[in-house]
This record gives sequence, structure tokens and C-alpha cells, in this order.
Amino acid sequence: MGETLLLVFFLLLAPQTSSRNPTLEIRVPVVTNDPETVPLVAGGEATAVCAVTAVGIESEYELKGKLTNASPKPILAFEAVVDLDLGYAAGVRSVEHFDSFFSGDLLMPGSSTDIRIGRAKGVIPWDGREHPANINDIPPPKNPHAVVRVMYVQFADGSTFGKSGWGDALPVQRKSLVSIINRLLLANDDENDKAFSLTIEGELNQPNLSQDSLLFLSELRDRLRQKGRHDAAQYLQDLLRNIPKYDGQLNLGK
Repeated sequence: MGETLLLVFFLLLAPQTSSRNPTLEIRVPVVTNDPETVPLVAGGEATAVCAVTAVGIESEYELKGKLTNASPKPILAFEAVVDLDLGYAAGVRSVEHFDSFFSGDLLMPGSSTDIRIGRAKGVIPWDGREHPANINDIPPPKNPHAVVRVMYVQFADGSTFGKSGWGDALPVQRKSLVSIINRLLLANDDENDKAFSLTIEGELNQPNLSQDSLLFLSELRDRLRQKGRHDAAQYLQDLLRNIPKYDGQLNLGK
């Protein structure tokens, strides 16, 4: 895929309450690295506000964007990497995962899902060195960008785009979650709150638990504490009901 990008960005000097400490505002569009060939197209904006302080060049940055299904087919799952670099330590890499195998909420053609990097701070420290008085005395950052790389897409018909380790592991991960859900529902047959809770804890303590399974079980434990065993068990049953829609096509069910 080509990496040539046309990035339009704006550098705005916006004085704070003290004119001796102006800020530099950086804005760049969120773009896809190869929008003409990938099935997901990014949009949105990334911003940073930078200033010189006694500590260093401090930046506060965030990204608000969307990924839109630009293909003619519903999307079941995808992995995308967001590379954000606005200069002056205002940067991070974020990995976005979407999998509607259990929820049934496909990303339909033309529909979008949010991507976001929450407001964060970065600093380039002076470490005792002499430094400029304000941001106006520092060259602007070179090539600030917010680029989304679509690594892997699985469509609802079972076809795929791209390749990634996460995508390769999806069949095993889904089967593992189905097994976990079935064990939890079996524990729920006794209608014993403590036994159900202990089963969740037992699953959480299993060795080599994947990150996705850990997140799923942690959220289920929170749901149990907040809404009770009946709601948690109903949630698990609802997840299993969505599997037959794809099981025959993808061979990823029980």
C-alpha cells in the first residue's frame, strides 16, 4: 500500500492570558494511509496545544475520529492502527479492535464507528538546559500527522482483507470465549450467586488467558456486582444467540 499522504494542517498561535507565554495549536485531519484500496476510510481531527514552561515543551493532545465502511459488504471484525504524531511529544500509537461476532452489530456499508485517543499530555523536558522563552522561538514540528492503517478486516460473508496476528487468532479466541460462556452458564444452573461468582474468578485465574478474554471476564464480573447474577447470565445467553448467524459461514462457533 502506498504511504504517500496529502496532509493539510494548521499552526495557530493563540496567546494565553499572559502574552509572554503564547501557545501553539496544531490541527491535522485523521486520514487512512491508502483510502482508495482499503475497505475502511478514516475521518476526523487530531489537535494539540503546546507551550514552553519551566519544565519543558508541554503538549496536550487528543484525537476524535471515525472509521467508515467504504465497502459494499457488512464488516464483522477489523483491526486498525492509529499513528498520532503532532510533534513536541504529542504522539501515541493506538490499536483499534472491532468484533461483532457475539453482539451481531455488524458495521454496515456506509456506517461508521468512533475512534478516539483521549486527552493526554506529553513533555520534552529541558533537563537543566537553557531554553527559549516561548513557543514562538521554536521551529514548528515537521510533518504532524494522524494516520490510520487498516491491518485486517473480516466481512460477514467470511471473506477477509489484509492480515494480522490479531486476525489470525480470532477463530481460536472466539471458540475460547464460547467455551468460557458455556462453563459460566453451566455454573448458573445451580442458581447460586456465590458459585457463579467463584466460577468467574476461576476463569480469570486461568494461565495464559488472552487479553480479550481477560477484558470480557472483568467486564462480566463488574456487571455481576452491579446488576446481579440473573442479568449477567441473561447477557451470556444473548451472546450465544448471535453465533448461529455466522457459524455456518465461518466455522467459528461451538
